[in-house]
Amino acid sequence: MRQANTDTSQHESSDPSRSHPSLPHDLSLWQIALLALIAAGLMILPTFEPILWPLAWVALVPIGLGLRHLSVKRAFLLGWWMEAFATWIGFYWLIGTMVNFGHISVPFSLVLFAIIGLGNGIRLGLYTWWLRWLDIYSRPAWYRFLVPSCTFVMLDYLYPRVFPWGLGITQWGATPLTQIADLTGVHGLTFLLVTCSVTVTALIPHANAPAPPARWRMSLACLLLTGAAFGYGLWRTPQIHAAIQATEPFRVAVVQPNIGFDEKGDRAKRDAQFLKQIDLSRATLADQPDLIIWPETMYPYAVPSTEQSLVLPILQDAPDTHWLIGALAYNQQGNQFQRFNAALLVDAETRIID
Repeated sequence: MRQANTDTSQHESSDPSRSHPSLPHDLSLWQIALLALIAAGLMILPTFEPILWPLAWVALVPIGLGLRHLSVKRAFLLGWWMEAFATWIGFYWLIGTMVNFGHISVPFSLVLFAIIGLGNGIRLGLYTWWLRWLDIYSRPAWYRFLVPSCTFVMLDYLYPRVFPWGLGITQWGATPLTQIADLTGVHGLTFLLVTCSVTVTALIPHANAPAPPARWRMSLACLLLTGAAFGYGLWRTPQIHAAIQATEPFRVAVVQPNIGFDEKGDRAKRDAQFLKQIDLSRATLADQPDLIIWPETMYPYAVPSTEQSLVLPILQDAPDTHWLIGALAYNQQGNQFQRFNAALLVDAETRIID
């Protein structure tokens, strides 16, 4: 009799002819906002502290639980607000950037920042809307396992955002798990994280949960995927360390003169700024750098795209040192004039290599 009940549950779970689940759509806007905020915190906090990386493995569980009690329309709000909150928490520094470097007033910066968050949030709004629609109209167990992860990764690829950001980067504190990125990129990690959240959500009982055998199959598949990723990391990490140890050291000097964006544009000061940067670069030669790196647009003179060399001191006592210099380059053909924010690689003889 127990087996017969299980079969019936499986059949009903995959029957597309069933309409809406029996659970009421009873979450208020405040409850939706709270769930969205909790999920956003779980997703973003590991980017601040590496020890918090396990939180990202259940970041979407509040979303999965909330979708059980929402209509399709309100499901969109849940995902939309979640990513909006995540943007506002994770990219809070944009306000200071706009005020200090863009010279935008604080009120207008706050408005722009709010718009950026709401624009980014549409991505996860589409995600939760789609999942809720599938849950209502077509609910086989394999849909619940694969579709959320595939949809999440697809939207990472396709949806334009001001700052592309992947859920997988939250695992920067879990070295063995991140090694699969050399095969799958960050999206492979994102796929794993979403799959884990989906599986945990399925294991929490509710009226329209997958049948027990389906839940155990989802759990087994999730464990196998995670175990494979972890095992690959344990195998790959020693190889990387061995390659690092076998490689000759490459010494890099990063020269930061702390000159503001507005100061760089002051023609009266550019010669003094250039000499300051040269003096700081010379000071690094005692450490025998292979490469000296200057900041963005630090070279104060415009560089034609046809230029073969830069005005730099020839480093007689460091003949193998190269420079990587931020500069403004330009290309002029007749009346057409183009400017480029460029990075120039220069050898010790001041020749532009690339």
